[in-house]
Amino acid sequence: MSIFSALTPRKMLLLLVGVFAGYTVADPEANAFLHELLKLSKNATTGEEIRMAALGNNDWDAFFLFSPYSSLERIEKIIGTKPPRSIAKSGIDERDDINLFVFMKHQVVGMAFTVLRKDFDASVPDERQPLNKDSAVFVKSSAESTFVLKNSAGKRGQSPLIQMADCEPNTRIA
Repeated sequence: MSIFSALTPRKMLLLLVGVFAGYTVADPEANAFLHELLKLSKNATTGEEIRMAALGNNDWDAFFLFSPYSSLERIEKIIGTKPPRSIAKSGIDERDDINLFVFMKHQVVGMAFTVLRKDFDASVPDERQPLNKDSAVFVKSSAESTFVLKNSAGKRGQSPLIQMADCEPNTRIA
């Protein structure tokens, strides 16, 4: 039985469009998440929020967003583990037109994919990563496809970060 025999014609078309458009999505859950994100970002008005926790699969406790030219060494240092081959194959370290989304649960990468910056462009400073479900919120700026991290300045004495070492297995963060 071929891997493609399980794909419906619609799923096959979405997969092919994603491959040729520059997206790296091989997993149906990631594809559904990306589809929802692109739909929301396209229709978002200035000031509108997009919450990562409200999209697709909600089975994660840490979200990372890496900007173009992020080295694999930097990604490994920030996520705290060796990235899966799919991240290395994404080309994030060589391309300026994509961002890399990484979702983890209990310090294991569960979902990772690239997003074209022309469709959704945002960044998260290294010191703010990882983001938890409450803090992974982006607000549409006045620029065409640009989103900014909500409360990006943060409040003194409060941090939306989760500490990966403090995560207990099977404990929900948010």
